[in-house]
Amino acid sequence: MADQPDPAVQRLRLGAALRRLRGARGLTQKQAADAMDWSLSKVIRMENGSVRFSTSDVRALLSEYRIIDEDEVRVLVALAKDSRGPSWQSEFKGLMQPHFWTLLSLEGAATRIRQVSNTLLPGLLQTDDYARGLRALTNTTDDDAERLIKARQRRRQLLHGDRSPRYTVILDEVALRRQVGGPGVLADQLRHLDDLVTADRVEIRVVEFTAGAHAGLRESFAVFDLDQAGDDTQPSNTIVFIDDPVHSTLVRDDTDPNKALITDYIGTFDALADLALPAAASARLVAAELARLTGA
Repeated sequence: MADQPDPAVQRLRLGAALRRLRGARGLTQKQAADAMDWSLSKVIRMENGSVRFSTSDVRALLSEYRIIDEDEVRVLVALAKDSRGPSWQSEFKGLMQPHFWTLLSLEGAATRIRQVSNTLLPGLLQTDDYARGLRALTNTTDDDAERLIKARQRRRQLLHGDRSPRYTVILDEVALRRQVGGPGVLADQLRHLDDLVTADRVEIRVVEFTAGAHAGLRESFAVFDLDQAGDDTQPSNTIVFIDDPVHSTLVRDDTDPNKALITDYIGTFDALADLALPAAASARLVAAELARLTGA
């Protein structure tokens, strides 16, 4: 998964690129739709990466946006072709809510992920047994729960591929101490975290109990910076995923209110980073908690 183009990921990357190009032309989504004689909803869905792309539609848009560089056109048309196949998540269709499908695609498309988790460890970091320990939060059958574990195994490959994102997680200390699945499961989970940190796959920062109440306790969220389809000279497109068990929300930077909201979330992340222990001290805290659990 991590090294092969995933169609859902390619759709997000292409949508982000088309949104950037439209903005560079100074067009609103409605103006672009009117110019193409398309519905507004079609442009929105394309830019959100929620539909498969035809190469003819992409070429037509690039012409409207006055993109004549052959290399840029070739890259974007190739993305359109890659966007049309089934995603690896298709095997698990029916088990996941739509917002979770989008989350998996965001993880795959991101060059950088900044995440705040205030009660539990994020899915990308969970071991199988830790995930099984969360079964009490769901109403899934045993078979479906194991299928979801299999999906999580595929998801974790993201951290070991050539296109792995820069991944920073700010944890409230409670996430290191809550014995999901029991002390043995938590010990194995902390060993896994230590391995990931040692291999430089993730940077973990811990907000200690002594910090008191802080903004990260309001909600868990993740900030995804998507690449620009091979154009390293352009700023990343940023999307925020607000993690709620019932009503998870995506915030895209395509409207002024959303841009302000994304800025607020990035500000919250930065403030928590200032409050949290440095990465080295956080790693020592993980090791100390592991030692406490195992008596080592």
